[in-house]
Order: sequence, then structure tokens, then C-alpha cells
Amino acid sequence: MEKKDYEQLRKKYKLPSFEVLDKEFEISDIEEKTHLLSRIRDKIIDRLEFLIKIIDRHLHPEIDSFAHAYECSCFSDEEKQELVKIYRELMKHHRSFLVADVGTDEKLTANTINSLIKD
Repeated sequence: MEKKDYEQLRKKYKLPSFEVLDKEFEISDIEEKTHLLSRIRDKIIDRLEFLIKIIDRHLHPEIDSFAHAYECSCFSDEEKQELVKIYRELMKHHRSFLVADVGTDEKLTANTINSLIKD
């Protein structure tokens, strides 16, 4: 995706700059120009799922993985509590994006993107 393709959506829905979304979610990798906001939403969902998975491994390591168990033991209780807070926020946004994915309302997707970037 090129910046000019995104600008119409940005203006219509008061979305964050192309640079902000590209830095965090690599939206410039999107090749299709149809349903652009849906493609951006999908990139964001992928990134959120990746981050959630990493935190989940640190909070609940796999029993048969020494690496996960060791990494988990390196966090203090306070750090784990902070990870839980981050995890909760990521899950909240992830669920919001899934709701937007089920619907076809671009405005809901745009509002969800704006909410995520604000947080």
C-alpha cells in the first residue's frame, strides 16, 4: 500500500498517520487496494495475536519447554502483574477488532483503530 491510498481513509475517519500505522503494523506491505481498511484491520489483528502469544508464554509457560519456564522465572511478581495488565488491554483491543471483523461497518473498524492507537 502506498501512503496516497491510505490518505482518503485517514481523512474520512480521522485515522492516525500512515507512518504511525506502518511503523507499528507494517501496513505498507498490504498489496491489495480493495477493502483497504479491512486489510489494515487484519494486519493489526495479526500483530496483536503475536504480542498476546508472547505474553501468554511468559505468564503461563508450557510445561515441556525449559526455555519458557526459565524465561518466566526471570520476572518478578510486580513485572508479572504489569504483564497481566498489558495482556488484558491487548485482549480488549483484540476482541474489539474481532467484533469489527464480523461486521462490515468501516466506521467501527476506524473507531477501533483510533482507540488502539490512543491507548
